[in-house]
Amino acid sequence: MRRWRFVVLLMLGGFGGACFSFGETGPAVTTDRKEYRPQEIVTIRLTNGSPESIFSHLGSQTPVFAIEGVEMKNAQGGWDTLSAWCRPPFCVYDMDAPAELKPQESVSWAWDPWIYTGGTRERVRPAAGTYRLRISYRPPATLPADQGSWLSAVSNEFTIR
Repeated sequence: MRRWRFVVLLMLGGFGGACFSFGETGPAVTTDRKEYRPQEIVTIRLTNGSPESIFSHLGSQTPVFAIEGVEMKNAQGGWDTLSAWCRPPFCVYDMDAPAELKPQESVSWAWDPWIYTGGTRERVRPAAGTYRLRISYRPPATLPADQGSWLSAVSNEFTIR
């Protein structure tokens, strides 16, 4: 039985706001804006710019699992990786299969930003700063037994005030 806990919109048209492109040859991740207030929803869009289908949890019933990492810019200009969901062994989930995105298809999801401290059940709102999201996807399997390796695409930078 599938649970509708998140709003997932399959979009084929335009999407305003902040844009960052990895070119026409691969997946691109964008957010709807470049700046957010604390506790404000961040709409994430994954567009498949590759010539073949890709698979991602962002289009599934459990889209939060597509967020491989929430990255926050540190004082040295590097990126610290934070968790957007509670990780095993602290939490156990029924994860939906990743959804297929055909060439030029997009999927969007409204993320209510929480950071799970050390991947545990303890969560806090993101602190003020500059962020980007690392979204996981995989190409189609080349052999029936091969599921394809998981890759990631990085979003544009955005600020939480």
